[in-house]
Amino acid sequence: MGANDTGVIGQSIKRKEDVRFLTGAGQFTDDVNQPNQVHAVFLRSPHAHARIRKVDTAKAKGQATELKFAAFGARQTKGQGRFFTRAQLDQASGRPLANLLKADAGAFIADGPRGESLLAMRSPTGGASPCYTAVVRDGVRIYPFTGATPPNLDKIFAEQLLGVELYARPATVPAELRVAAKCGALVLWTRDAK
Repeated sequence: MGANDTGVIGQSIKRKEDVRFLTGAGQFTDDVNQPNQVHAVFLRSPHAHARIRKVDTAKAKGQATELKFAAFGARQTKGQGRFFTRAQLDQASGRPLANLLKADAGAFIADGPRGESLLAMRSPTGGASPCYTAVVRDGVRIYPFTGATPPNLDKIFAEQLLGVELYARPATVPAELRVAAKCGALVLWTRDAK
């Protein structure tokens, strides 16, 4: 029996997937979107065998604001938000922040897609989806930010914090945050803040 007795070698094979791709019904990995999906981008250096000396991760961590913990008391004196001091947070030790904000400040805590607790306002347009609150940690806005998701407040505990500022209405948000805080703002100061 010869190598081409089956009549396959040298013959075109009919492709079964062509119709799906030509009609736009093909499924590609770039078409997949899942909740909290992350993306990776691989960048090749234009310089062969170059050494990386430094990676600037500032943009990946959030956007710096003008807020400083030193002005916590001054903002509290204005009375435009709900403030929790270190003493109050010490008394609430062991409680997740979601529980503290809901029970002690009347905050609206929305359920995230995976059951996490997210600080939000009810939709200002009356829609079903909540409007998530801007979040600043130690002077850096971490949400909203490109690629960021609101932090799960069930994983932040009172004893980790030095101070908390809650601005439930956009009109009460400090001027430094108004652009990003159309649904209020939560400012967290951690005990290891510099």
